[in-house]
Amino acid sequence: MSGILTFLIGAIAGGIVQLALAILFEDSFRLYYRKIRAKALFVTTLLRSGEMRSDNDFYNVGDFRVTCIVLEGTARESLLSENLSATLSDKPLVLPPDLDAVLQATTQRQKQIAASRGHPTFFNGPMVALEGWSRSRTAGTERDVLALRFISTDYYTFLSTAMSLNESVDLESGPATIRDLYVSGRDYRKPNPVIATSFGINLAVITSDRFTMLARRGTAGLSNYSGRMAVPVGESVQPDFDRSGVSEISLFDTAMRGAREELNLDIVQSEIAFYSLAVDTTWYFYGLTGAIFCSKYSRDDVIAHRSVGAKDKWEHGDIAFVKFDPTSVARYLRDMGGVFQLTPFSFVSLTQALMATYGEMSVMNAFKKIR
Repeated sequence: MSGILTFLIGAIAGGIVQLALAILFEDSFRLYYRKIRAKALFVTTLLRSGEMRSDNDFYNVGDFRVTCIVLEGTARESLLSENLSATLSDKPLVLPPDLDAVLQATTQRQKQIAASRGHPTFFNGPMVALEGWSRSRTAGTERDVLALRFISTDYYTFLSTAMSLNESVDLESGPATIRDLYVSGRDYRKPNPVIATSFGINLAVITSDRFTMLARRGTAGLSNYSGRMAVPVGESVQPDFDRSGVSEISLFDTAMRGAREELNLDIVQSEIAFYSLAVDTTWYFYGLTGAIFCSKYSRDDVIAHRSVGAKDKWEHGDIAFVKFDPTSVARYLRDMGGVFQLTPFSFVSLTQALMATYGEMSVMNAFKKIR
């Protein structure tokens, strides 16, 4: 009996010591766990992209890093309508034979689904591919102008290219992935339009009472980032809706349409700030980052307007509101499990909006302190 009693006392004492140590070092354990997990996720994402690039290429704030590269622009100076242009070629995108074969298979598959169900899984709406861009200066003011060049494409082409990077195609030399053939080793400053077949705007939203919001991407539909948190306005350019002339695209119209369709908010152009042209290197997505600074919608107003219905409300699930200041946002990202719970473009847009408001150094320092 005494042996059993001694064993029980020792076990209890040992348990108490282990509990005390766990409590004492809980923050350290969490810190190391978060760092190790972040590194592992970052390396996994790099391997998926097929590119082992220097860490210096990727957008990072403090210890938070995503596989996005900012190509043009900065949070220090937003892109206004007079220094941002987008033109659309009158010629459609033409795919090389191997990618065209993938497109034909995609189209045929959707036709078969439509024949059996009465409608296809995906509708083949118009889209744009990024053909290239240039920087120039305006006469007189010498302001920088970012000029984007688009070419017409459609959703089935997008499914067959950017959304099929890891699919294999048969060549005479053997099978190879679309990523290996058309993405790996390319200069991101020279986009390949046969793969850059979608161009999106990614906008943080800041309410009039200084909250920002993040929405969990829905699992319905098709997305490489299903279930992740994202800025609430993420919209692809749609040439039928966003065309402002015979050959011009208004990216501000894209932004206003996105706010209306996803949040049921009517905003004006002066509330929109575009910051950078960037690329998500994992999936070869090009787009603009930026923010909407609401002048008339508070947090409660946004909740109310969204609750009565929005066309694309289904695209997002839970919505979180966070105080719009560097420390609050950094803490939220840390507590949610790190930046890999957020889509890459969203992290860039959100932190750039903070930098535009509070200054670059203030944001950098706040994110360094949050571990």
